[in-house]
Amino acid sequence: MFDKISVKARIFRDPNNPSATGVIADVPDMDEFDEFMASDEVKQAMAEDGLKVETMRALEEFSTE
Repeated sequence: MFDKISVKARIFRDPNNPSATGVIADVPDMDEFDEFMASDEVKQAMAEDGLKVETMRALEEFSTE
């Protein structure tokens, strides 16, 4: 689904807990991403996939330089 908004993502899974996953996403436009994630289409897809939304965390890259 991320292709629709030009987001490139890499998906990871904990080998000891296959229900624990992580995503690194290259998001060119955070406002567009936030709007997309709040859409009914994405909410429905997350529900169908059994995603526990309350466990999601979003982190932003930063530089210490």
